[in-house]
Amino acid sequence: MLGFNKGIRQGVHNLTTVDRTEIFYSSAHTGVVYDYEQKKQKLLQGHCNQITCTACSEDKSLIVTADSGQDSMVVVWDSYYATPKRTYFSPHENGVISMDISPDNKYIVTLSNNIPQTISLWDLENLEMNEPIVSSTFIDQDKSF
Repeated sequence: MLGFNKGIRQGVHNLTTVDRTEIFYSSAHTGVVYDYEQKKQKLLQGHCNQITCTACSEDKSLIVTADSGQDSMVVVWDSYYATPKRTYFSPHENGVISMDISPDNKYIVTLSNNIPQTISLWDLENLEMNEPIVSSTFIDQDKSF
């Protein structure tokens, strides 16, 4: 599988280290961890909708994928084993259009795919919490008609 979602900004991530020769990208509903030396891939499957955004932790241990539409979700993956570590179901009403992960792997920030947009902060360490720590909706109060 070498096709990828070309519409995603920052949709390809270099996972290469001294001991690893892999990249990550998404293709439709699936994330792909591709070892370009061994020509092997691991598939990250579980999304019902096309993946709309991805993020990779600074230490390259975590990959985060999100989609938009009905039954949207954010999935946090172990990048070495290609297994899900955490899933947030229905993170925003119409899914996620953009996101990032903190350098310390403790938080994810998501931006909703609806108007008005909502930005949310998620705690990856608190396994009991399945909703954002905080969310804020931008309402344009400067509309001129």
